[in-house]
Order: sequence, then C-alpha cells, then structure tokens
Amino acid sequence: MDPKAKRVLIAATTIFLSISVVAVVLAIYENNKNPYPNYINIANLDDFTTGKPTDRDTLNFIRYALFNTISYNLDRPLANGEIEDVLIRPNSFLQTYNEATKAHSVSFIVDIESLQQSYGVRYQWSNNRSFVTAEYSTLVFCLPIDQLIFSDFRCKYMMSSENQVSDPIMRHLPHSTLNFRITAGGLDNGKLTLNITITLSAYDERTNPDAAIDSYKTEVTNWIKSIDQDPNDYNLNYNIVRASLF
Repeated sequence: MDPKAKRVLIAATTIFLSISVVAVVLAIYENNKNPYPNYINIANLDDFTTGKPTDRDTLNFIRYALFNTISYNLDRPLANGEIEDVLIRPNSFLQTYNEATKAHSVSFIVDIESLQQSYGVRYQWSNNRSFVTAEYSTLVFCLPIDQLIFSDFRCKYMMSSENQVSDPIMRHLPHSTLNFRITAGGLDNGKLTLNITITLSAYDERTNPDAAIDSYKTEVTNWIKSIDQDPNDYNLNYNIVRASLF
C-alpha cells in the first residue's frame, strides 16, 4: 500500500475510534445522570437492597420524593444531602415480586432522629415495558399516629386525589370504640366522607334507641374535635346497626 494512503487510513481509523469512544462515554454519562435535581439519601438502603433486584431510576426518584416531602414538613430551606441519618426501620422493609405483571413492589418506613420524624415509603418498578404502574405508585407519605416512634409532628401530605386523600384525620383512621367505628370514604364536593357505623346494644333497644343514637353521634363529633378537627369539614355518613332483642 502506498505509504501516504496508509497514513491517511490510520488517521481516519484513529479519528473514528476516538469519536466512537467519546460517544460511548457520553452515552454512559447520560444514562447514569440523575435527572432529579434534589435528593436526600437513605443511609442504610444498601443494607436492604443488596442482592435484591433494584432499579436505579426508581431509587433516584425515591431520594427526590423524600427531599420534597421532608421539605414540605420543615419551616426552613433544605439542602441536598443535608440530612444524613435517614434510616430504614428494622423489620419494616418488604419487597415482593408479581410474576404475572413482572413488577417489583417495595415498602418500608424511614426514621430520622435528627428531625424526630418518620415517613412511609412505597414504590413499584418493572423491567416489563408494558407494565403501567398505578398513580402515585412511588410515594413518600405520612404515617398513622400509632406507627410513629417520635412525637407527632403533624405531618402534612404533598398530594391528594380521590385515592390519596391529604386530610390529617386519615392518620387516625380507622377508629373504633365499643359503640361505633369510623372509616374514610371518598370525596364529595371537596369534603372527605367519614363512614360511621353505630352499633346499638340490646339495652339501647329496650330503653330509648333514638336517644342512644343521638348520644353516640355526639361521641363521634366529640372525638373528631379531640384530634383538633372540625366535624363540619366532613360528610358524616351514618349506618345504624340495630340489636336483636331475641
């Protein structure tokens, strides 16, 4: 081969290989770049996910959602990675796999001692491109009162829909006594419906059932007031279960 032509071939090959290497490096960088601008890390997440299937993009979004939810419950700005003691609560981590949908579901609780706060976390992901996750399938949310290990910090939700109601009473439900049970229903004209089942006793039936019902309804509204909520803010849907006298 002519020496000049050989030099041209070598130069062209070198340029082609250089461009290919740069393209591969850029592709890897773009693929690994976190698209979410804010984050709070979960310090011991690797302890629970090592050896289990994981999805990088979903985990990045969890860190982002955690940042947003914590920020929503603080009265000061929050810096990226500022909080370093976000820990998954022992025995709260659960990961399952649905063979039919090829979807992984994960849930756990995180505790943050420096803030005296705790949150629930749940998410879904799948390598199956035809799998469509439910709305709000990746979520950092407020816990019910009985799952808090620190004092109640009056946690606020960031989002609401017909399936994810942001009302603070949700953290106290369901609520039961010997005489009634309260559960959450849907939204009606912007108000949350509380489904209340009142169960009368045989004694109530023998004496004055109407007075007993009124008394239990008063207990219901008093309980709502006791958790600093206004009964007028809810649609109270009563179901009366009558007792048999026989």
